[in-house]
Amino acid sequence: LNDVASRFGPILVRSTMRGSGRFQRADPWRGSYHRDCRAADFRVAGGGAAGVMAFLRSRPDLGGVKRYRNGLIHIDDGPRRSW
Repeated sequence: LNDVASRFGPILVRSTMRGSGRFQRADPWRGSYHRDCRAADFRVAGGGAAGVMAFLRSRPDLGGVKRYRNGLIHIDDGPRRSW
């Protein structure tokens, strides 16, 4: 997150660690990286999501990189994958 902020400007972190109460869904895997504090959802204050996403996808230390319809960006250190 520091690398994103230094390159693209201030960020607003929306979520990192979430307790198991937030994951009462049929899919038990969903959100597991948040449960272990291995994921973050955030937005970049200045916009520029396409550049941010390209930067994040180039990082070998990130497995999950996704942009939600509401503009939040998700990153985690799990295996490389796409949704």
